[in-house]
Amino acid sequence: MAEKLRPIRRVVTGNDAQGRSRVLFDSAAPNVNPGAVSASAGMTDIWVFHSCPAVISGERDDGNLPFHFEPPEKGGHLRIVQSAGRPRNYDPAKDASAVPPHAPRHRVTQMPSVPPTPPGRRPCRLAVVLASSSPG
Repeated sequence: MAEKLRPIRRVVTGNDAQGRSRVLFDSAAPNVNPGAVSASAGMTDIWVFHSCPAVISGERDDGNLPFHFEPPEKGGHLRIVQSAGRPRNYDPAKDASAVPPHAPRHRVTQMPSVPPTPPGRRPCRLAVVLASSSPG
């Protein structure tokens, strides 16, 4: 990604031994992945959960795990995707760095339409929750 990824602040809370809520982390999300899928886009994991409902006790930082594009088999992740944007005349068929189409392994139930960013405009930032479609 040509432009440096903007740090994303995350405040993570959890429950202590008495069941009371408390702040575990209040800082920039540590799991930043510039160019994880393409040179023009980067991803920051905010949180990863391996089951539903997500475990919210303990001290573990589930936002700082090894990066995997796909969500865990019976869980998901909250991720911020940052893109430099594309000009209006962008054609992925003529872009050698574009990710080729592939058969989906996970079902997308709803994905917002993101308009192209004209050159010189601010980058696009999109928060997504990717959840597994595996029964669990």
